[in-house]
Amino acid sequence: SGKIRQTYLDRGDDHSFISVEVDGKVREVNFEDYVMGVTALQIPSAYQTEAIKAQMVVARTNLCKMLEDHPTELLKDKYLTVDQMEELGIRDKFSRASRETSGQVLTYDGNLILASYHAISAGRTRDGNDVLGSQNYPYLASVQSAQDVEAERYLHAEVYDPDEILRICREQYPDMKAYYPEGTEVSTDIPADQTDTGAKESRIEEEDYQQETALNVKADGRENVTTTWNADQGADALSGGLSGVETEILTEAAEPKAPKEPQEKSESVSETPRQTESVSETTRQTESAAETQAQTEGPAETQGQSESSGNEQQGTDELNKNNLWDNMEIESNDDAGYITKIRIGDTEIPGEEFRKFLNLNSSCFTMEQVEKGIRITTKGLGHGVGMSQYGAERMAESGKPYDEILQYYFKDVTIEINEKQNSTETESNAVNS
Repeated sequence: SGKIRQTYLDRGDDHSFISVEVDGKVREVNFEDYVMGVTALQIPSAYQTEAIKAQMVVARTNLCKMLEDHPTELLKDKYLTVDQMEELGIRDKFSRASRETSGQVLTYDGNLILASYHAISAGRTRDGNDVLGSQNYPYLASVQSAQDVEAERYLHAEVYDPDEILRICREQYPDMKAYYPEGTEVSTDIPADQTDTGAKESRIEEEDYQQETALNVKADGRENVTTTWNADQGADALSGGLSGVETEILTEAAEPKAPKEPQEKSESVSETPRQTESVSETTRQTESAAETQAQTEGPAETQGQSESSGNEQQGTDELNKNNLWDNMEIESNDDAGYITKIRIGDTEIPGEEFRKFLNLNSSCFTMEQVEKGIRITTKGLGHGVGMSQYGAERMAESGKPYDEILQYYFKDVTIEINEKQNSTETESNAVNS
């Protein structure tokens, strides 16, 4: 508006203020206060200060990159105001992190990086070049983050109705048909031993997690704050989304007893979540180790399939709830264990796309047929690229400073003071608002 434009002109050389658009309203805010408020909605406030400082540099880098790449557009990330942080009792902590990292951003070869992050990895972060299908992200190298498997919400299992999986996938792939490899005998019966397992494991301790979120904040009446990461649609589409982190309510869950494992063929897979299961910490860690070993050793035999000439017995190419399990196959995963391609019937679906369809916590998952449907068990929370926030927290607990945390998760980067947000860019941002 003219009023906002005049305010900027009156400030002269003071370009520490920017215009942002939140919930349809344009506001003028101090840039560093905005960085602080955005960070407060991205990481649990209970985390160590050094982990919060690492996240603040990440947030500032992404905001500066957005201003640099799209100078005529307003920033639209939601944030907590200074007053809201004061009410929540977290202002001092985040103000300290802001002061001690003021202006700092991450660069590679002199350019701002895509500082992607996620809540919990599957034990190893993913290679950004592989995920984005480009060689422009050498700093997003895959690194070990083994401490993540100890996170309380590392595992998550949900049982999906086959009809619901089909409905969701057909919204994007309406022409999906059944497909059986030559010599496959199709069985829609659930093995007796699996029925018993399903009955035993459906013992669930139902707990109400609706009062807490991974962010550990409540503001503007929002009980849960969620930032969604977009499916892989190419590097351009991801540049604004890969920096995001899912923050969803999770519970611990047991790994499937007889999971479908990825076969070394091609690329991605998808799944769907509905009913949540919970087990003890000891069981979770034991079965997590067993599954990790299974994934490295090779694919498990698909249940309900044996060699015979079943194609002729079907007499139909229609996908339905009775033959869906026999038509689902994980085709490939990456070195970090995340599914890159899944086949449903005659259709191959990228793993991150399938994850988006079913709102899964991660594309690192296994599937199992149980009495009530198809159970999908995920490991980690988020896309798995870049900095693991839980990993950063554990490093901070062990005494590592924020700069060492950042240089561990982002290879060969430099931490420097941003000099690129000049008065011309700021004024352009104001005028175009």
